[in-house]
Amino acid sequence: MPAELALPVTYRTKGEKGKMNRMKSLQILIGGLLIIILVTGCVAPTPPLTATQIPATSTVNPPSLDDMAEKVAEDVGAVMTVVDGDPSTILFIFEERHDSRLGQVEIAIMLNRLYEDYNLRHIGLEGQPASAGPLDLSWAHVEPFYEAGQLITGREDVIVQTLEDGEISSAEAIGLIYNDAVIDGIDDADLYNFETTAAAYNAPQAYLVSIAWTGMTDVERSASQALYDAGKYAEFFDFTIATDDYTAETWAVLNDIIEIASAEEWLEILDGLQQKAVEVNAPVTSEDESNLADLREYIEHVAQRSEVMAANMLALAEAYPGAPLAMTVGALHTTRLVELFSLAGASVVVLRALSLAEDNRAGLLSVEAYNRKTAGQSVDPDGWLGSFLDGRKKPPPVSEGEPYKMGYFLRQIAQNLANLAASEWAKSPDSSEEDILKGLQAILDSSLTYWKPDGIERILVENVGADPSGVYVSFKVEFRDGTFLFGTARLIPGKSKEQVTLGPRMDISRYNLLMQQSEFPIPAPPSTSAPVPQPVCSDTVVEWSQSGG
Repeated sequence: MPAELALPVTYRTKGEKGKMNRMKSLQILIGGLLIIILVTGCVAPTPPLTATQIPATSTVNPPSLDDMAEKVAEDVGAVMTVVDGDPSTILFIFEERHDSRLGQVEIAIMLNRLYEDYNLRHIGLEGQPASAGPLDLSWAHVEPFYEAGQLITGREDVIVQTLEDGEISSAEAIGLIYNDAVIDGIDDADLYNFETTAAAYNAPQAYLVSIAWTGMTDVERSASQALYDAGKYAEFFDFTIATDDYTAETWAVLNDIIEIASAEEWLEILDGLQQKAVEVNAPVTSEDESNLADLREYIEHVAQRSEVMAANMLALAEAYPGAPLAMTVGALHTTRLVELFSLAGASVVVLRALSLAEDNRAGLLSVEAYNRKTAGQSVDPDGWLGSFLDGRKKPPPVSEGEPYKMGYFLRQIAQNLANLAASEWAKSPDSSEEDILKGLQAILDSSLTYWKPDGIERILVENVGADPSGVYVSFKVEFRDGTFLFGTARLIPGKSKEQVTLGPRMDISRYNLLMQQSEFPIPAPPSTSAPVPQPVCSDTVVEWSQSGG
């Protein structure tokens, strides 16, 4: 790799290795500046007039960038890089792992600290096109609007639960909760939608094995072949590439989940693999060559997106000087973003979710759940609300889309009915179930006059009762397409609604994920076992079932 050249700015990189602040050559930096100047039609449009611009808090002794970074990251993040630049242009880069629910909660905690303590109001979202503008989350904002430091209501409780479940991202959660938090599109739709194949992703491994094979002894080849023939493919791969210094070191860089290689470094490595294979006459196939070329083209698109996102964030910083801005991105983009922001004279902080920094795999979405998410479906397993609402075929349940709105609405209904039923049962133990049902229906009908998704015809409270687990209430949702969704909601025994502010409520979600198994739980299908209760907020669970019309 080319020799590294330091930029004329002060870097303070945290951690043992400090690879995250590595700089490329000045030629690359100058080229990046030209790209930013030449990119047209990709710069984020001026945010709407409703987007609030709040200047940074004026203090006699303002906090240093280091102090700010450490305070925001405390206990939930790792400070990777700090660049001192223009104090009126502060850009926070949050590195995320897309399939980690724990990481999303940790980033949400840090974003909330920036909002509460440092007037963060704009968050750039990877994957949201700049041409589409900010996410429209106004549907979730109810007066009186939630403010920092207030006790949460059932509304915020439900939103945080959907964050914990992996339905929404950290940035979306902040935008849904706070009416003046703007989630800005900063990506390019065409570049973002460019995909490659699973075979392309595996191309580097094929090249590494072929390169290592050329230098192995007969004994090593026999041992390697024996592992392969026995179906021990992971052991075969590890043993084979360990026989060669180049392949072992290259794989260590590609597979390092702490010091993550940037998109630009990936391109260098892919080119190096191709060159090395030619040098040693490695037995790569034409299919391997095609797959490596496909992967390189994909990584080139990733690198181009870094340029676009940097330009869009700098445009936002110019429109809203003073308060810090934030963006949530995958680690492939970080190094280049830091370079471009530093070249523009901005102050930059890179924070990584602690779970990612420590390779903590608690709260990961299962392969099945993540595949559903990338396919535009709910992460909920069979028997949970999302599986009924999207039928595994509807558009992505993102925060401004109808599927998420429907799920949010029904979670709110369920928690309200559970709390009302328990309250009415406690207040009127001598009342008949019929009287309680009538009262619940009247309250429900009154609340539905405020807002009801278009797809719902009506909601009927069908039963209320008590068993050893406590008071429960059953209800039926009638959809306009003739289908029905049934829910039985109850308060979690021994739990009461959390009378806390937003930060501690997110801490509860983080604790829950830390205590869970490594992957999102997938209950058995309802057809073969009893429905598995789904948490819809901190104190309520619901058992769901469905039938056609």
